Amino acid sequence: MKISAIEVQGHDRRTVRIQTGHEFGTVQVIVGTQCKITFTFEDLTAGRRDESWAKVLELVKLIYGTDKKGRPAATNSMAQDVADLIDRVSSI
Repeated sequence: MKISAIEVQGHDRRTVRIQTGHEFGTVQVIVGTQCKITFTFEDLTAGRRDESWAKVLELVKLIYGTDKKGRPAATNSMAQDVADLIDRVSSI
């Protein structure tokens, strides 16, 4: 079974859609009708862990919002759950 899209309701009631991209090996994050973040296969590999985690944190901000300092309003465990969602959609 392949999961092609997962929808999550964000902190401000917007729907955040994590879906496979139009290009092979990509995952897109759609808010409304606008693509906010694109993950490539290279982003999701262990060799680019820091860059990948930075993109995951941007997605976490879209879902959970930010605190007064602009940091994600989520714990590391919550961010890891979001990373797991990306992995589910990106698995081939």
